[in-house]
Amino acid sequence: MAALVAGTPWMRIRVIPKFAPPLIFRCHFRRNFSVRASVESNAPVRVRFAPSLTDNMHVDGARTALFNYLFARSKGGKLLLRIEDTDLERSSRESEEIVLRDLAWLGLD
Repeated sequence: MAALVAGTPWMRIRVIPKFAPPLIFRCHFRRNFSVRASVESNAPVRVRFAPSLTDNMHVDGARTALFNYLFARSKGGKLLLRIEDTDLERSSRESEEIVLRDLAWLGLD
């Protein structure tokens, strides 16, 4: 079981005590990515939204789509809708149409 220790950039991994004593491995997360490098490039901003097609859109999915849309729009970029058919048993064409309807209701063009 892996968990992020609250407020620190350390990862704690525990082993089931029945089989082995608890082991704690720690590795420091590197936080040295540069936003400036991506902003200064001339490439247009493209963000994606890949909703689950197994049910109606949830609030967290709508929030993610809206955040991505507003971010892309503020940078003159585009929001790409990614339709994944990884769960063929539960996804359907109607689910895809429902997602498109929900995104239109949110005002995302």
